[in-house]
Amino acid sequence: MHIVFLTNLFPSGRNVSGPARYIANIAEAFVKKGHSVTVITESFDGKQSDLNGVRICKVKVGGMIRSPRIKNTTFGKAYHNLVRSFCYYKQVRALAKRKHIDIVQSVSGYALALVRMRKIPYIIRVSEFAPLWRKSNEENFDFEASLKPKPDERLSFMAMKGADALVAPSRLLAGLLKEKLGVEAKVVESPVMPDRHERVLSEKNLTPGMYWLTFGKIIMRKEIHLIAAIADQMLGEYPDMKWVMVGKDNGLIYQGKAMNAGTLFRKLIKEHKDRFVYLGEITDKDRLFSLVQNANACILPTRVDNLPNTVLEAMAFGKIVISTTGPHGTSVEQLITDGENGFLAEIDDADSLAEKMREMMRLDETGRMLIERKAYDRVSGLSPEKVCDVMLKIYRKTIEEKGLN
Repeated sequence: MHIVFLTNLFPSGRNVSGPARYIANIAEAFVKKGHSVTVITESFDGKQSDLNGVRICKVKVGGMIRSPRIKNTTFGKAYHNLVRSFCYYKQVRALAKRKHIDIVQSVSGYALALVRMRKIPYIIRVSEFAPLWRKSNEENFDFEASLKPKPDERLSFMAMKGADALVAPSRLLAGLLKEKLGVEAKVVESPVMPDRHERVLSEKNLTPGMYWLTFGKIIMRKEIHLIAAIADQMLGEYPDMKWVMVGKDNGLIYQGKAMNAGTLFRKLIKEHKDRFVYLGEITDKDRLFSLVQNANACILPTRVDNLPNTVLEAMAFGKIVISTTGPHGTSVEQLITDGENGFLAEIDDADSLAEKMREMMRLDETGRMLIERKAYDRVSGLSPEKVCDVMLKIYRKTIEEKGLN
């Protein structure tokens, strides 16, 4: 089978986002199973056209509005999405003339699959519900009030409605697609594949097991404000511990003021700032995984998510994860049962997060090992190879329903 992936994100240089890692992992797994895989992307900056057996086609997106005053408006963003989708369509059409394509799988962002070849089955893997993700990065977050899309986001919804099939990693997102768009999405949990070999901790100022780790995007949606609010308190209660933060500083709004995360940490963490270690963005996977593997626990709260890779990776290393849930869910409850294979605090509740950390720290060695084992067991079946098998069944069914088998 010749499978083509459309993605504006692909791992190269500093790009290590969740959707990018998914494409890389699943594409390589399909190649290992003997399939032909092509990735069409605009973000790949490597020189090789073949990466671990995956054919890379670089698409040049032209015709964009250059004026900052216009391109950042709703019109400008919608126009860019239309142009980008057409550029990807042309690349698919050119590829199809050279080699038969069995199926196309696209990311959901930027409406890449809006302009498409109707004779080829298209599947969209939905990675976010755009308006909800956007609003959850604002200081005051209201789930129900955050579901109305902007015009440029509606283009992505149009592409989803026009797809031959949809898949989504979480039941939360699949439910939103059904409720708000009237479309069915098959739930296929994301693959996770960290190499579990023992890694030596590369950070000389850290001791294995003596620090809590938070890693991933440093944004309001990931409840960075809660961590900043309780760090001094928790480090004071546990004087032998450190708190390590890893991630790109994307900036945020706190108490009505725009600031970067470093400023927020300095503003709220004062008494024990020497034991709050902000390492910035780490793109070296081995270095990052050495930090995960040697952490006491991973503190990974979120307002809303779609089976976050950070949680999957931490659990795959058998780490205790403390995350969050709420009245509408965050998707993490699909992975973690509170007190059984991890801990779940209430969203936007600093006291709840602090109490779950205390509950974790009170565990004896037997209790800790039991939760760590159950955490690993929950995600152990999510290898890229096994997820590939599930996706292949969906591909074949979609091709059959389109009458192309």
